[in-house]
Amino acid sequence: MSEKKILILCQYFYPEYVSSATLPTQLAEDLIANHINVDVMCGWPYEYSNHRDISKTEMHRGIRIRRL
Repeated sequence: MSEKKILILCQYFYPEYVSSATLPTQLAEDLIANHINVDVMCGWPYEYSNHRDISKTEMHRGIRIRRL
């Protein structure tokens, strides 16, 4: 069986905490838990903790995130 992959395109994603960010984040985490590879292309976060640097690309719980 071939490897399953999905690309999620959204404006808001982790680490933002508004509902329009948490819903696609939870979806991606659930897909990863079901052994589906997930890539995300999203906008740059506006609301996040100042204790953390945000990079253009990162891995979060197995999800590859690319910010535009």
